[in-house]
Order: sequence, then C-alpha cells, then structure tokens
Amino acid sequence: QLYAKFKQIEAEEINALIVQFKEQITAAQTAQELIKIRTTFASNGTLSDEQHEDLNTCFNARLAEIDSEQYVPQSNIETISQDDVTASEDSFVSDSKINNANDSFFGDTEKSRISAEIKQELMYKIFQMSADELDAIVVKIHNNPKLVSTHKNHLDGHIELRRKALAKEADAEAEKKYQENLTDLINRASQAQTPAEANALVRYTTQWTEEQRKPLINAISKRLNELNVDAQPIGQPPSLMVQIQNAPDLTTLDVLEIDVGSRHPDIQPKLMGCIRARRFELENGSDGDAQ
Repeated sequence: QLYAKFKQIEAEEINALIVQFKEQITAAQTAQELIKIRTTFASNGTLSDEQHEDLNTCFNARLAEIDSEQYVPQSNIETISQDDVTASEDSFVSDSKINNANDSFFGDTEKSRISAEIKQELMYKIFQMSADELDAIVVKIHNNPKLVSTHKNHLDGHIELRRKALAKEADAEAEKKYQENLTDLINRASQAQTPAEANALVRYTTQWTEEQRKPLINAISKRLNELNVDAQPIGQPPSLMVQIQNAPDLTTLDVLEIDVGSRHPDIQPKLMGCIRARRFELENGSDGDAQ
C-alpha cells in the first residue's frame, strides 16, 4: 500500500512535468530554444518511451512551425545563386550545431539512464529503512555524482514519506502497548481484594497523560465502591475522620490508623494529622484516661 502511494505521487509529478515541457515547447520562438528543451526532457530518466515519443512529436510540430523553410517541397527549389550558397553554408553550420547538441543529448540521456537505475534501486531500499538508516542515505544520495538533481529530489520525497510511515508505525505500536497495559491494570483493579491493592495500581501510570489514566481511575473507583470504601472526592473529609476524632482509647485509634492506609493517598496526610492530634489528647488525658 505504501509503495502504491509512492507510485501515485511519482505519476502525478511526471504528468505535471510533461505539461510543463509541452508549454515550454509551445512558447519556444527559435529552433535553438527547442533543442535546449528537447535536451532537457530527453535527459529525464523518469519519463517512459511513450512519453518521450509524445514530447518529440510536439517538438517536431513546433519546429516545423518555426523553421518552415526546412520543409519547403523539392519542386520549389530554384537555381542556386551565391546567396543560396552562403545560405547553404550557414545551414551547414547550423546543422553542425544541431549535431553537437545531439551528441550532448545522447550523453545526457546515458547519464540519466544510469541515474534512473540507481534511483530505482535506492527507492526499494528506502521502503525498508529505519530512521537512522534514512539519515545516512540522505548524505549518500546528495554526494552521489551519478544521480541527477531530479532523481535526488524524487528520492528526498520517498525518504520523507518513509519517515512519516515510521512515525505512524511508532504511534501505533505505542498505542497498542498502552491498550495492553490498560487492560491488564483494569483487570487487576477489578480483582483487588483491598482498597490499598486497588489504589497501588496508579503507580504504574506515571508516564501516562491524565486522559490515558482516566479509564483506570474509573475502574479503581468502581472497585473501591464495591469494597464499601468511602471514596468521596478529595478535599471532603470522610467519615473516618469523625471516628478518629471520637476514638475512645489508644487501641481503637491504632485500628483506625491502619484503616488510614487504605484511603486515597492524597487524603492520608490529613487523616494522619488527626491521628496524631487525637493520640496526643488521649496520652495527655485531655479527653479521659489514656489506655
């Protein structure tokens, strides 16, 4: 599926390039301009043979419009004068320039062919690369003298798509791991035998966001209610505080202190403060004899 996406993007780029070449051919005013354009599109290794043929057809048609003298029928040729000889010599010089351009054209075509082969090979490798490997291949691509700039740009596009795919895979893997851990913790919360055991599960979520932690908190609260634990919102003193304040003796207070450990961690300091205050009262006889 990822490869198909790459091919779709590449096809769109090529179609846009063909349109651009045709517009340049139509706008050309001289044969020299046309030859330069042909050299450019012929050296592009991403174009197929059919696409090259299509552009060459446009090239020849425009050349016929610009330099119609080259297409004068043989029957229209008159007696050769000195001016005609001079014109023929100029034509020979022009033909020589065209031949030189053609030599350059075929040289560029060979370079483009080699570049296209390298690009194709690298493209398949890029599909399998890790993030670190992508960083390394970027340097190699731009330092490779056999790759033409167009192919380097294409490979840059493939590398960027691969980076996005890797990021998406990493996000999916992280989400999968989170869901597995969440399911396990919720199951453990539902089977907790004591409030302390249920509340202790929160310590496994220190790296989670508040939104990620919310389902587990809900599961813990549900289990606390099932265990008949007073799970009032933080900040509202539970009934345990009243029991501590009215503890008749130190033995009862010790039992209540153990119960404090099963309450929400955020409210435990406040309850322990009440324990210490009541213990002081009982030990100093301010509320009856200490036991």
